[in-house]
Amino acid sequence: MFMLRIRSLVKDHDELEWVHVLNAAYGGFRDWRAITVEEFLRAVQRDSDSLYSERWIAELDGSPAGVVHVFEERMENERRGVVHDLAIIPKLRGSGVEKEIVKFAVDELEKRKVNTILAPRLRWSDQEENNRVKLLEELGFSLIRKTSLMEIDLTRIPSDIEANKRCSIRLLREHVEEDVEELNSLRNESGQERWNFQPSTVEEIRHLLKNNPYSCFKGFFAVLDRKCVGFIIVAIDERYNSERNVKAGIVLGLGVLKNCRKTGIGTALVLHGLEFLKTQQMTKAMLDVDDLNETGALRLYEKIGFKVLEKYLTYEKPLH
Repeated sequence: MFMLRIRSLVKDHDELEWVHVLNAAYGGFRDWRAITVEEFLRAVQRDSDSLYSERWIAELDGSPAGVVHVFEERMENERRGVVHDLAIIPKLRGSGVEKEIVKFAVDELEKRKVNTILAPRLRWSDQEENNRVKLLEELGFSLIRKTSLMEIDLTRIPSDIEANKRCSIRLLREHVEEDVEELNSLRNESGQERWNFQPSTVEEIRHLLKNNPYSCFKGFFAVLDRKCVGFIIVAIDERYNSERNVKAGIVLGLGVLKNCRKTGIGTALVLHGLEFLKTQQMTKAMLDVDDLNETGALRLYEKIGFKVLEKYLTYEKPLH
């Protein structure tokens, strides 16, 4: 019988333990790069006590065993709870610790009277993750979504891909307010049909452009008849590349207005973004995409030459 204690994260005390558990648990993810305490502090906006109270540490006989982030999303028509950053020290997987943490998280969210609970981004093929899936199903969760982590060799982009020849591609000017507003507008309008889409504000986009963690961060607009109709954001994380000994770029976001889809504009944007990454001496690019994305993004990426590396799963538990 183990002595497991689950308590809330203590500000200015537990940050190192939180980061240690995340890095130990997620080190096997293809797209994971070890985070630092400084990055964690920026992510949680250090002056917000509520963000600390949503995070929990599980201790086994006084030592960190796992962590979990439990919070509520207020959607338009429902109150939804999320079990995020469910991370267990690898040697303790299968010991019963994880089950106790999940049950604790569900209990916390039930107290908040949420309608549903999401458990996102579980890996598809790893045996330990399969055990987690069984655990979630035992607790009443069902699979609702699959996400593909994809990669492309930038030296092998097909040369015969048809793209829109009428549109032009121009650089997003990060310090020009008109462009910041344009990006926010395009993101919100093009993303409306996506599952779990969260509209952004101009302030949030401005903060992203100025305070993102990437060593290189570039955006481009597709312009048709003097109107911006799509965008792409690409980035480079040098710390990830150094840690993994790779030269990888990232496609962080892509959107095309609904009335301009299936015209080759998305293809033109992706090809331009990949060419930019090649100019930065990258040899591959990665992205993730919802397999059921209504815009057909998965088919677009497959056409260009992206291959699936891993699958991630999202599970849901209805409550009220």
